[in-house]
Amino acid sequence: MKKRVLITRKRYIFLGFAMVAAAVGLLFFDGLPDATRLQADQLLLKSMKKGHYINSDQLAETIINGDPSLLLIDLRDSVQYAHYSLPNAMNIPYQKILNKDYVGYFDQDQFKVVLYSNDHLIAEQAWLLLTSKNFSNLYVLEGGLNNFFSTIIQPKEPLATADRNEFERYNTRKAAGYYFGFPMPRTVSSGTSSGISETGGILKGKKRKAITIRKKKKKKVGGC
Repeated sequence: MKKRVLITRKRYIFLGFAMVAAAVGLLFFDGLPDATRLQADQLLLKSMKKGHYINSDQLAETIINGDPSLLLIDLRDSVQYAHYSLPNAMNIPYQKILNKDYVGYFDQDQFKVVLYSNDHLIAEQAWLLLTSKNFSNLYVLEGGLNNFFSTIIQPKEPLATADRNEFERYNTRKAAGYYFGFPMPRTVSSGTSSGISETGGILKGKKRKAITIRKKKKKKVGGC
């Protein structure tokens, strides 16, 4: 019981920090949002379920299978996005996610939207802000591009004593790395803010600049 209470308190603390950070971030938004529709306790419950995370293996498989319902949103600035990004990703910088020109990409029910940045924090803050507006079908890439790189592009080879499943997972990741255009291992530079080596063009591919989004139908209130 004490352990459960401790975990819940940690989640409240994390949510508090994330909401404060998100609120501070609103000062830099091009357009300020309306009052949030979900209360902090409702956001906490959604956050605690952790159903909004997608890991690197799941995302790589979804991209390789060409799932048309997938919409990748790169939350970094345009310079980082131009240097490298995931194939077919759109660039909507974090500060602009609630701008009237972009909010329609989140307030819809056609696509499974995956938010990501270099790490995990910015995408989590974006998820909180967008979820507080009661938008759905939103996911966060767990660990961000840094983790995607170390998991898919440069997977760690299992020890000789590892079981068969570990080797199968490693081979699957190596094959995925080939798909993303990196047959040779790359080194991660711990000295850079992105955590990704600057040599070559990582994860280059087509960038999705614009897509057609149908307006989300408003639910009727009242009636029989």
